[in-house]
Amino acid sequence: MSQSYDWKQLIESKPRELVFKDAPACKHIEEENGLNEIIFKLRSLNFLEISGTPLTCFPDKVANLANLTNLILRNNKLSHLPPDIGRLNKLKFIDVSNNCLEKIPDEIGNLLELQSLVANVNKLTTLPESLKNLTNLTIVKVEFNSMEQFPESICDENLKHHLAEIHAKNNSIQYIPQTIGKLSALKVLDLTENAINDVPGELGDCNRLKEIHLKGNKLTDRKLLKLVDQGKMKQIIDYIRGHCIKGGAPKGNDTTLKETFADAKARVREARRRRRSSSRSSLEDKEASMDTIKILNVAPNEFRLVTATPIILETRKIVCCIVRNVDLTRDGMVKKFLSLQSDLHDGLLCGKRKNATIASHDLAKITGNIVFDLRPPSKIRIHALGRHEMSAGELYKNLNDEAENYRKEKKRNAYSGIHKYLLLLKGKSRFPCLTDSAATVISFPPITNSENTKISEETKDLFLEVTGESQPTCKKVMDSLIHGMLKLGLGADCKDKNDAPLPNTLQLEPVKVVDPEGKLYVVYPSKVDLIFDDIKLTRD
Repeated sequence: MSQSYDWKQLIESKPRELVFKDAPACKHIEEENGLNEIIFKLRSLNFLEISGTPLTCFPDKVANLANLTNLILRNNKLSHLPPDIGRLNKLKFIDVSNNCLEKIPDEIGNLLELQSLVANVNKLTTLPESLKNLTNLTIVKVEFNSMEQFPESICDENLKHHLAEIHAKNNSIQYIPQTIGKLSALKVLDLTENAINDVPGELGDCNRLKEIHLKGNKLTDRKLLKLVDQGKMKQIIDYIRGHCIKGGAPKGNDTTLKETFADAKARVREARRRRRSSSRSSLEDKEASMDTIKILNVAPNEFRLVTATPIILETRKIVCCIVRNVDLTRDGMVKKFLSLQSDLHDGLLCGKRKNATIASHDLAKITGNIVFDLRPPSKIRIHALGRHEMSAGELYKNLNDEAENYRKEKKRNAYSGIHKYLLLLKGKSRFPCLTDSAATVISFPPITNSENTKISEETKDLFLEVTGESQPTCKKVMDSLIHGMLKLGLGADCKDKNDAPLPNTLQLEPVKVVDPEGKLYVVYPSKVDLIFDDIKLTRD
């Protein structure tokens, strides 16, 4: 739209979208002493944006825009919204960020089609109770406001099927209500920089929860605080489900909140004390029967090292560990272990090796430390599993030829085995590889391992590597792999000090990944890895 705003032509054109903002809009509002009423005669509008203006109030006539589905009123000076906004029956998205609003009108609860409510950077102290009527509400954003209480109206049973994201960082919220557990569709909860001390166990009932942001809160649970500082989403969520007490957060919205909150904290502490006292013996019995991961102590000068070059870390990350004293001789254990890796590769976490690739080796067949690098295909010679030694370039070409012949023969584009991973390297001038101190290539991710380090029933110690797009993803995959190995019973038989047999036990030796100067990049497992409710973790 031009700066002159030809209103007559505009109303004749029956537009579906009107964007009215910044300098031209400011000039118009100053000249007209408000918004031109013609705007509210544009009944064909389904998208209206009025942003970056000195507008302090919004006319009731907005109700005339019966077909409006998107309303954006960002960066104005609005002190209130008209109740008639509740008559926009088709409205699905409203953004009133960066204004001076102290409340949202109750009538917003009439917008039964509303999916997104964005009201960041205002002066809101609460949200209307009527929001519980909005069964299609999916996203609520109220960041940088003045809320001391979590808006319980969005923790209603009516919202459980669709409400997926709540963003309320930089408020003064003091507690998370127990009723949040009703939101079975909740995926993201951002409460960064608030005043929260405790997290209710009911949050763990949100089965689809993927992200919980709690940094900048004074959490009293030190273990949870440490996980929050580390930003380990899965471990945070698992910890909340396994350790945070249900019924510990206060209810109510009265003026005695601080007293109520203090009482609730006292109840939580007392409940924890009673639970520890009454169940100590049963917990000891339970732990005695739990599968165990034992982290072996390694002297600083005895760590197995993986040196990752800067060029490879630009595109691919890595975590590694050693599993000692495994037993692959029983009940087709080698096949089961390889099937476990295949299942992980095909799952969402690895994403068919696009996100991460697993490789396992017989540690006894690896010489010294390892280098993780990115090299031209002609400079990588590998004895791939089930094949003759050749360069990575030759192997890649052969595999492509095999895939093409298969396509022609079967007349379909679905490939099997390692052929389906070739696209992950298409167009790459350099390939990733791992070599040991004898310059033997032991791995060519994401395609194949080396025949030289192939595991067998005689393997006693395993070297595991996970390479992928990010370090957190690699760690999650390694956690899942270790968990699966333990449940397979892959650990060798162990006994306690009295020579009595122990439950399934895996003995893990940490591996450090460093840069060429020896600076630590990552060590696995660290103290925040391998957090499971059904597994006991011990350290030498």
